[in-house]
Amino acid sequence: MDDPQPDAQLSAVLQRLLEILKANLQQVSVMGEDGKERYRYYTCGQEHDPRNKEWKPFQHLMRYCQELGMNFMRLEIRSRRG
Repeated sequence: MDDPQPDAQLSAVLQRLLEILKANLQQVSVMGEDGKERYRYYTCGQEHDPRNKEWKPFQHLMRYCQELGMNFMRLEIRSRRG
């Protein structure tokens, strides 16, 4: 039987990352022609182009990994099978 512990840990890590991203990114609402909100998304406000020196695509994830003591460049998801 699979151990639910790794799934619970991963879920908690991803939930916290989502909170960090929401707190650090700008929320944009897209309105329909009828004036009603169609959907929302989050953005860093920078053009996603490697030539853009202000664009830092993984800054929040890297900082969070450091807080957790994880190596961002070598993230691994392991599961235990019994």
